Amino acid sequence: MGGCPVLQFLRSKTFRVIAVVALVIGSYAIAGFVVAPKLVRSALLKDVPASIGATPAKDGIVELELSLQ
Repeated sequence: MGGCPVLQFLRSKTFRVIAVVALVIGSYAIAGFVVAPKLVRSALLKDVPASIGATPAKDGIVELELSLQ
């Protein structure tokens, strides 16, 4: 059972688990940096004026993408 050790590792269960974990973390990061700020900003700019009658400033929104909060 010779062969290239790299190819054996790429076919192993360990590699698959590491790849899935990396994919999940990468998806979370992309969602935090791209999707979430757009959703929060649009929701704030729509709902705040309706509820308190004030217009929020767009540059006052702080995003903590990777804080898990």
